Formats: sequence, structure tokens, C-alpha cells
Amino acid sequence: MTTTWKDDDLDGEVTTGSNKHRKFTILSHVKNGLGKMFAKLDGSPATETDEDYTLRVTSNNGTTTTQNSVNVVASVNEVQNIRVISGSEWSDVFAPTAADPFRLYINKGKANEEFTEVVTHGSSNEQIAEAINSFSALSGPVKVDNTFHGFDTLTGTNAAAGTKVYVVTFDAIDGDVPLLHAEPVGTVTGGATLSTSTIRHGSSISGGAGARFEHMEAGGTINITSQETVEFTVPSGGTNNVVAFSYDGIMQSGAGVQLTGTPALAAALATITDAKNVKVVGATSEVTATLSGDKVTVVLKKGLSGSKLEMHVVAGGAHASTTKTVKRNNNGKTFRIKRVGHENFQLANNTIAATKFTITREDYNFRVGDEFSLASCSAGAVNAPCGGYTPCYVTATGFATTGVGSTVVEVVLYKPGTTNAADPADCAATLIRDTLVLDSVPDAMDGAVDIAYTAPSGSCSVSEVTKGSSESATCSNRGSCDGGSGLCVCHEGYSGEACETQTVLV
Repeated sequence: MTTTWKDDDLDGEVTTGSNKHRKFTILSHVKNGLGKMFAKLDGSPATETDEDYTLRVTSNNGTTTTQNSVNVVASVNEVQNIRVISGSEWSDVFAPTAADPFRLYINKGKANEEFTEVVTHGSSNEQIAEAINSFSALSGPVKVDNTFHGFDTLTGTNAAAGTKVYVVTFDAIDGDVPLLHAEPVGTVTGGATLSTSTIRHGSSISGGAGARFEHMEAGGTINITSQETVEFTVPSGGTNNVVAFSYDGIMQSGAGVQLTGTPALAAALATITDAKNVKVVGATSEVTATLSGDKVTVVLKKGLSGSKLEMHVVAGGAHASTTKTVKRNNNGKTFRIKRVGHENFQLANNTIAATKFTITREDYNFRVGDEFSLASCSAGAVNAPCGGYTPCYVTATGFATTGVGSTVVEVVLYKPGTTNAADPADCAATLIRDTLVLDSVPDAMDGAVDIAYTAPSGSCSVSEVTKGSSESATCSNRGSCDGGSGLCVCHEGYSGEACETQTVLV
């Protein structure tokens, strides 16, 4: 068996050989006189010397690692959709038969399973919402519309007759919601499939391959450093005002700036200096400040607090009713990870031209901020994305001319400063999305942040859950982890190493 051990306390689970499915806690690491490293375990493994083992190693040592400039999407509300899928290439998801009846389930197959009254694909959005709101598992009301991939499948410009997808947005209070299950009452016309899927997980942060979330575990914590955005709105007619800025009580130096044309707002912010002549907000190149209509928008450096920035009217124009809005973008917030989900699949039936994907399969759930990995482009390294480097990661920035039969995803295909004129042809595109479900609601955002991740301490059991493609939950989300003992403290009515067993109905 060949592996590499770190000088940390780890858990290893052997998955092949006669030690199959056995789990050991590594108590310490020792090195013999020849320099060979051994792991001292809490149990006795089978003695084999001719087996090559595959190990799943889980860090529980509480170490902290930092990742800089990670592109993430933070979601407040859970969003799921209900749709009918037909066609050999999954190319028609928008054509249900209005009279076909079905029920919706939550916690399907579990002791607390609930289901709705019979509804049909001809039911209104309000009727579907009323049915879902009957679930006692939900605390807040849901909203239902037909907006999928950025367009209205029912009445939008690109909608066709009879098309419809129900998109369900859950209340933020419900956080991460179990995936609804749709079950036909009788048969579905034409042999189509009734499907539900998750577009966004509630109370979550997700990232692509560049985010490197795959090593993060349930029970760990993340602390986020990001750029806060501050918006100052001046009253009507107030754009002729002369303004000055202050940060944490320190006023800018020199004359104020008149809000007209293209004012030198960033330069004014750069003059805010402390007693040691250190720029408090940053140099002109480190801060973004723009005027658009009656709104001044300032994007601060990472880690600075927007609550400390003020804009003062010092002369001219209307002085009343100037308002300030701060978008924290999760800056300075700490979250505990409740569950981790992984999605990694190659996109089929797609073409790439200029700066857009055209996806002719409609069973994929895309979001602005999703990250794709591009590789194996037939044009070769010269015309490949990201200035010739493959694989490379590109981000979805929006949707365009989306309609029945295809989804056009706008992406950024080249690194800033590159001038590749040829389209990257026939690239293999893979959607990579790792999702961290959090213990509290984050600020909704998509953009680059710095993340400090602290691995969990102890060895609380992690259970597999059925929702999604590859997910796990500390103490089955039915208990809390005692970091001192490494054991799960189960909520009332649950037991087991991972609180996986329900002992009584609660």
C-alpha cells in the first residue's frame, strides 16, 4: 500500500481488500530508523502486504487554509423546478399536457413524508403554490412562476404554445429544502417523464473547479473577505452638488468633487489618509467609484467596511434626502458548513461560437456565475480559450435569445487582455459546481472573494444523504458535533453514530 501521510490526525476508510469498509482513526504518525512513515491506528487492520488500497482520508484536525480570489455564487432562497421531459435527446422539457394529473411530495420515502392534493399541468401558479404551502415541513410561503434559464416559458417572447415549467422559490426561512418529488396520477401523455430538480440550494455558497471546495467538509467553517459596495443616491436635481468623502471619521484632503460629467471620485477617496499618511481607502487604482444618473457607486477594497464610508454634500444643489445603501457581499461573515454537494458532468449537445454556448439540451440547470471547464478544443492551443491554456475555467455571465429548443449562455471565454479572434471550436465543456450548505443565510451575490476554511475538529460521523449527486451531512443534520469528544449529540428522537436512526416520531 502506497500513500502519503500528513502529520495531522486523520480518518482513513479502506475501500478494497479484506479491510473493506473498515474505518480507522489515525492516532499519530511515527517514523522508523529508515525514515519510513507509519500511521498508528485505533484498531488492528487485517495483515496484508499484496493489496493496493484505495483510501478515503478525511481531515479532522481543525487546520485553517486560505483561498484567494475565489469566484462564488451565494444563494438565499432554495429554487426548484417541476417539468416534463420528453424526447430522445432531452430536448423538449416545455410541453406538458394540461390535463395530466400529478401530486407533489416532500421527504418522499421517509417517516415524515407529505404529499399534496391532485393538481394538473393546467393548474395556475397560485394553485401550485397553495398546494406546496400545505406542507407542514415548510415554515414560509413559496412563490411559483415560469421563468427558466432567464425567460418566461409560459408567455415570454420565445415561448411556444402549450409550454410551461413551474419554478418554485422557497422562503429564505426554510434554508436548504428537501428536493420535491413529482409523481403522476396515472400515465403521462406520450410516455414523457415528470421531473424535479434544484436550481439553487437555499442558504448556500457554491463555486466551480477554481474554488477548490472539494476538500471542504461538513462541520467545518468558512470566513469570507470580499469587496463591499456602497451606493449613495442624491435627490432629484442634486447631481450638481459638490461632495466630499470620509472613512471612519477621517475626511478627504483637498477640494470637493462636483457630481457632473465624469467626476474624479476615486481620486478624492485616495486622499483619505491617516496620521501616518497611509491611504485608508487605497490608491486610485484600488477603488472604483462611478456616477450614473443620481447614484454614486463605490466598490471598496477587500476587507473594508462600507458602513464606515460617508459622502457629504459640501456646496451647491439640493441637500436633502441623500440615502446610503451598503451591500456587504458577506464580507467578514463566518458560516458553519452543514452539508457539501458535488456536481461534475460534461455538457452534451452544445456548440461554442464567439463568447456564447448554445446548449440544445434543456435538462440542465444553469445560473449566472456558474463555472465551466473547457478542454480538448479542435482549434488547438493557439485558438483555445484563456489565451491558449487548457483546461481553463470560464464563467456564465448571462443568458441571451433563450427559448424552446436551445439555451444560449453568455460566457467570458478569454482572459482579460487576450485578443483571440477565432472561435474555440468543439471544446469539451464540463459544468463543475461544489455547493456548501450553510448554517445561516448569506448575502446573495456572485463574484470573487477570499475564503479562510477551518476543518472540523474531532471525528463526528458524516452520513450520506439522497438529495443531489454526491452529498453528506454531519450528524445527518439531526444533531450537533461535540468538537471535544468527536461524537454526535443527537436531537430528541434520533440515535446512532451519525444520528441516522429515528427512534420515535417527533
